[in-house]
Amino acid sequence: MPSLTAEEKEKLIEESLILLIGVVDRPVPSMLHLEKEFFILHLVVPNFKKIIRFRKHYFGPYSSDLREAIQNPIEYEGAFTFEIGKVRIFRNFTKTMETNICLTSQGKEYYKKLVNLIKTDPKGSTLLGILKSIRELYDRLSPEELLLLIYLTHRDYTETSEIASKILDFKERRRIATKLYEKGLISKDRCKEIVQ
Repeated sequence: MPSLTAEEKEKLIEESLILLIGVVDRPVPSMLHLEKEFFILHLVVPNFKKIIRFRKHYFGPYSSDLREAIQNPIEYEGAFTFEIGKVRIFRNFTKTMETNICLTSQGKEYYKKLVNLIKTDPKGSTLLGILKSIRELYDRLSPEELLLLIYLTHRDYTETSEIASKILDFKERRRIATKLYEKGLISKDRCKEIVQ
């Protein structure tokens, strides 16, 4: 992929968000989920590293480009809707952020057009499958479960985190891993790995 202009990157970010949000017919629970799901996407699909950068932040991987695209889309104006609410990140730690992020009726029309465009390419169907898998797994996680998995896999993103040390504490790690196992989201072996 050749070097992209700022406008081209913005368009690709907005299109990617439309596809990620639209691939499952329910809202993304919170901006925290959306950021981490997009982070996973950018790790799985190499070309995404060329359109967006993540930095270490209070709650792990963060990109201001995502929040900006959701709040003020330029190329796909009126595509997104969300509420502002308090999200319980961990125990008594809550944060006000975007919640119930979904596509507007106009956003759903954009989604249909984008899907029709990419379905002609075999890689497009693969991308839709990846997006759906990411949403189906990570939407089901509570914020603390989501952050635990991100912090365990990407320890370098814990450096500036406000709560990484609390979530990675042995007792908390064991409690959260047990919840993940009971939900059927991780295997018994993975649960044991996490609590060691």
